[in-house]
Amino acid sequence: MLLKLGIPSTIHRKIFAYRGGRRVGYTVNLIGGRRAYVRFDELVGPHLVGAKRAALAALRASYASTRTLLARGTVDVVPADLCREPLREAILKRFSTLKAGCRALGLAYRLVARDRRRGGLRRDTVEYLADRLEAPALHALVDRLKANNVQVYGINPQSAHSHADFRQKQKLPFPLLVDQGQRLAKLYHANGPFVKRTVYLIDIDGKIRLGRRGAPSPDEVLAALR
Repeated sequence: MLLKLGIPSTIHRKIFAYRGGRRVGYTVNLIGGRRAYVRFDELVGPHLVGAKRAALAALRASYASTRTLLARGTVDVVPADLCREPLREAILKRFSTLKAGCRALGLAYRLVARDRRRGGLRRDTVEYLADRLEAPALHALVDRLKANNVQVYGINPQSAHSHADFRQKQKLPFPLLVDQGQRLAKLYHANGPFVKRTVYLIDIDGKIRLGRRGAPSPDEVLAALR
């Protein structure tokens, strides 16, 4: 239902304390950052009652001061390779060093450092930084991403537990999906004793716009949408 409303989410199995014992339950986590909560409030909020409505209003209000959440990963993430250089340039125009700028903006320094660790920034974070830094290049990047509406997923036959550990260790800014028995890998000609790393770009109509072995650059992938 949430997906039909344009609100990405994940479902997680939890164990809750209940009447002196334990019972299984589930939680639904919204993903997509501030805009996801705003959209949820606008579309679902009016149908909530009592304490739930008040809790949602408090959650939305709290986002105004949660600078430490900037750039945490969701599916709605801009890969660091795509936004790092224009962001570095914009920060250095306003601050004496990158570290000083990151501290002032509440941004993780590793996202602008030239290292090999993976990461990314949410689209609403890039838009926020573009406004704060008055950076035309970042605004242009935001417009480009809005026009393309690209979301990133990783797919692998390993278990969900293995995915969770790997995603946390590598700080991947996008979800990893389980391909049990390599069924999807077979459909996309990437199966084998070792899954062949392959990137596919699929548009909203289900048409494959790009298929590449290895790790094509973000620019090459987005160019396939033109």
